[in-house]
Amino acid sequence: MNEHDHQIGLHGLALLRAGVKGDALGVHRHRSAITDLLNDPSDATSRVLPEVSVQEGYAAWATSYDERRNASIRAEEPVVRELLQGRTPGVAVDVGTGTGRHATWLAAQGHRVTGIDTSRAMLEVARSRAPELEWIEADLRALPLPDACADIVVCGLTLSHLPTLVGIAELARLLRPGGRLVVSNPHPLATDVLHARAWTTTADGIRVQVPEWAHGLGEYVARFVAAGLVPTVLQEPPHDGEDPMLQGMPAAVVWAADRPEA
Repeated sequence: MNEHDHQIGLHGLALLRAGVKGDALGVHRHRSAITDLLNDPSDATSRVLPEVSVQEGYAAWATSYDERRNASIRAEEPVVRELLQGRTPGVAVDVGTGTGRHATWLAAQGHRVTGIDTSRAMLEVARSRAPELEWIEADLRALPLPDACADIVVCGLTLSHLPTLVGIAELARLLRPGGRLVVSNPHPLATDVLHARAWTTTADGIRVQVPEWAHGLGEYVARFVAAGLVPTVLQEPPHDGEDPMLQGMPAAVVWAADRPEA
């Protein structure tokens, strides 16, 4: 699919939503946009970007990651913090910490925090922001921490880079009785239907994407239960309206799952 076709598809989806809501102005606007696009197919740039590994992609992205507006972050960050606000200060582990946005917030809430990521470049940025915290380079499927060591485990916008949710078992392993796991990912609608991907630009100016997979809501539940956790909260925060065609559509999925008290 090229950019031209993608824009037609987005306007078509927005047209359906406007029609269901009885938004006559929206119907007219999106119908007109589709007509204009059909009459002028000049922008036919491919949307299929070259794919690079997670390591390579985030190494290129690290220094600009905090500067670029990110729809998934804008959607999930307030929800993640709401689900952790007011928790008794304890030990927190932020897996897939990136540049440390959740880790530094947890530290400000009084928690003793360890941030873990597979990208050395992202960790270098995190370490420069908060050198007093512990930062570990590791794969989330083999975390170098003991069982039941944490009161809070966070994994933000990371599990979508794996074909399955097998990593949930490893995240759950770290939780003490009474502990809480909070997981966020791009919404499967965005990943699967809209083909949204984490993307960046390399040093030589080439736009590339990092592989991502959509995970169904039922798979999360099955993985939580298999790991001995009780899923307690599911939120699907919407796009914030910066892109009118996506306004109101879910941008992210955010779960809280708790380890029952012994």
